[in-house]
Amino acid sequence: MPTLKDVCDFLYSYKFETSRDLDISKIVKSFLEAFPDCDFQTEMEKWNQCQDFLTVKSVSEYVEKVCFGFNDPIRQMYEKCEKEAKDRIKHYKQIVSDLNQRIQVVPASQKYYKQKLIYFKDINTKLYEMAKEDRKKEKLLGTAISICRNNKNHYFWPIIDESRKYYDYRQYEDFDIRKVINFGEMPIPETEKLMKLKNVDIGKYAEGFIQYIREYHIIENTMEIIKKSPELNNRFSLFETAYELFNSSKFDAFVYLIVPQIEGLFVEYSKQLEITDIENYFSITEKLQKVNEKQSFWGYVYYSFDFPEKRNPIAHGSIVPISEIDAYELVCDVYYIVHHLICEKTNPK
Repeated sequence: MPTLKDVCDFLYSYKFETSRDLDISKIVKSFLEAFPDCDFQTEMEKWNQCQDFLTVKSVSEYVEKVCFGFNDPIRQMYEKCEKEAKDRIKHYKQIVSDLNQRIQVVPASQKYYKQKLIYFKDINTKLYEMAKEDRKKEKLLGTAISICRNNKNHYFWPIIDESRKYYDYRQYEDFDIRKVINFGEMPIPETEKLMKLKNVDIGKYAEGFIQYIREYHIIENTMEIIKKSPELNNRFSLFETAYELFNSSKFDAFVYLIVPQIEGLFVEYSKQLEITDIENYFSITEKLQKVNEKQSFWGYVYYSFDFPEKRNPIAHGSIVPISEIDAYELVCDVYYIVHHLICEKTNPK
């Protein structure tokens, strides 16, 4: 009898011109002709004798349901995948076109914003090229075959969800990464409830923000990590002073002391990734590009393109207005970097 490999080789190399050629009766007929010495009638009878959940009435049904593992019509599934592939190409082509047009009109003074748009364009260009590749017939057939094996009745065929590979939070310009950085320890329903206050009642949002920092011991846990980390404990006294300023509501001083440390923490993280030439790169954007190439991480877009807008005036000695929320976010920035990057790299689960 044909092995699983034989079945896969037959299905994935099946020749057809259009979806009309994917009539299941034609495919089954070709399969039976490919294995003329196999007694499928006897194998079907054996199958039915030992199965409670899936019995078949004919050799054709045995090949379709058991040998192929199909639970859905292959032609209809192929046509569905074909339409989705066409729509996907159109979707990413439009995104890339829109981003290119926006990049052209960004003023020179907004260099970080332009770099961010270029980053999004590059991500979506890759997805566009991938979508065109997946539009090829052999790719569509493979996807359709996998979906037809939806595992309702069959347990040994692998299921491949092709759509998931197109999901990447980094492709979305409006993805709120600060929500992840700020409230990473909070249950999602509570996070969503708090985030709704941000644009409705900034005062209550600030109250909820500081309550989160206190209830989840963000500062205490950060200091514990810094104290125990050989890479970070030489910064302990600096952070201790900074958090004393924070607890005294001296937010301006806290922010001006901590902002330069964010880049320093990423330098430490890069060393853990064995990036030995990180100090040769001048800007935090250049440093983080090297880090992200070695190990992609949540927050790359924010720290590379948004954070410098806050960091640079402070690093260059300018006096800028500081809010309590700016300070709260910096507390969470430090926690995110030391806990979710440096600490997890040092002590992987």
